[in-house]
This record gives sequence, C-alpha cells and structure tokens, in this order.
Amino acid sequence: MRKRKPREPKFWDNTKHSFPAQLDGWDLFEVCGGEQDGELQIQVLQCPADNPELNYEEKKFKDDEAASAHVERMAFSGSELHQRAILELNHHKQPDIKRFSLMKRKKQWKQSL
Repeated sequence: MRKRKPREPKFWDNTKHSFPAQLDGWDLFEVCGGEQDGELQIQVLQCPADNPELNYEEKKFKDDEAASAHVERMAFSGSELHQRAILELNHHKQPDIKRFSLMKRKKQWKQSL
C-alpha cells in the first residue's frame, strides 16, 4: 500500500466545519481502502444516532448523491459551509467534483470567503 501525504486543508477545517455539516446530515470523509482509497468525499451521515449531540436518529439523505445535491443547492443559495465543502473538494481535485457536477460558481465563492 502506498503511503499518502497528509492532506493540507485550505477551505475546510474539521474542528469548525464537521459538526455543523453533521447537523445537516453529511460531512467530508476520507475514504480508506478499496478503489477510492484516499479520496475526500461528501457522504451522508449513516448513523447519526451514534452521536447524541446531533439530536436526530435517522439519516437525512438516502445516499451520497442526495447529500451532494443538497450541498450544491445550499452552496448556490449562499451557505458558506456548503461552499467551503465544494471548494475543498475542488482544491484537492477530488472525483466528487466531476461525479456530481459540483463547482459551477467556484470563482464567486472564493472571492466571498
């Protein structure tokens, strides 16, 4: 197995942004193992009941694609949290950008952050 260089965040800080994302039903996760090993992805929070601080038990999206569509919609409506997630994926050239056609307004978002 190849040794990965640690990913340096540019727009996303887990200590600030992960909990609000999880409250919204998703987060950015680094995939471990398999074909997508090392990819950073928007993923639905599968077991919110495992974290009582979230105050909800059922997942909010049926799959990762639905979570990504939500992140995109919220980013376009002006949410800084959601814009940061997409910009972080783009900064690291992650496949989710193409997979879910994210990044229509990245230049505008970068200027506002």
